[in-house]
Amino acid sequence: MGRMTTTAADQASVPGPGRDISGTPSRETAPEPVDENVWLEDIYGEEQLAWVKEQNSRTEDLLEDGGYTELEAGILEVLDSTDRIAMVGKRGDWYYNFWKDQQNPKGLWRRTTWESYCTDSPEWDVLLDVDALAEAEGEEWVFHGATFLRPAGSEPYRLALLALSPDGGDANRYREFDVEARGFVDPAEGGFDLPTAKGNVSWLDADTLLVASTADGLPKTASSYARTAVTLKRGDSLAGAPRLFEVPEDHMMAIAAHDSTPALSAPSRWTTSTSSTAPTWCCGAASGCRSTCPRTST
Repeated sequence: MGRMTTTAADQASVPGPGRDISGTPSRETAPEPVDENVWLEDIYGEEQLAWVKEQNSRTEDLLEDGGYTELEAGILEVLDSTDRIAMVGKRGDWYYNFWKDQQNPKGLWRRTTWESYCTDSPEWDVLLDVDALAEAEGEEWVFHGATFLRPAGSEPYRLALLALSPDGGDANRYREFDVEARGFVDPAEGGFDLPTAKGNVSWLDADTLLVASTADGLPKTASSYARTAVTLKRGDSLAGAPRLFEVPEDHMMAIAAHDSTPALSAPSRWTTSTSSTAPTWCCGAASGCRSTCPRTST
């Protein structure tokens, strides 16, 4: 028997996605999907938290046997071991580390010199004890990192924005910290202290931040992240800060960042992106923002 062949006309008459029985394009569309779990988006709701607690309890009943207890104890022993290598990041002459163990469950932000770090028992200069901060302020702070202001010339690194989450989620309060004074810069004296919100913060210069935030009434995307990026001057409020740009509500988020590396970018350059597939938006003090410029633009 010979092979069956089909013509273009035959193929056009075969029903398929978007075609009716006659093979012509159909005007009917698929029904809108229904998310039966959308009610869980309210992550602080009493009913939602009760449901999560119930699921956790079911899971624990299945997991917590003799083997689980032994495994958990072994993992905690490794995580709390003082023999762990303290990973560091260099800023100026200092090497910074964030350390958590059994005695410091919320962690210590600390630093040391290279000479001390190379010894078997480095001498650490503790800048912030997060457990002590949480107790003093009555907040269950979770440390989410520090972003230093790049100093001018040979000046030392001194000012940093600390990201602190009140519950371990992805909404952070950003507070300015002076590593030489070993404390937060008082907002009454011009220190930056941004309300807890989803977004990001980047230094533009010593008195200016690029901020993407949902605080102070700034709009959110459908994913509950920041839609707007603003330029925040020291002493000003987010609500009154000049807006750089705003992304559509159906984008995931707006991100504003300034690369202060002297060899890589001009001081006035910053880039933003709204998702992993969205274009990078380039902004300049004189040219404004646009979504079609290359990443190397200034």
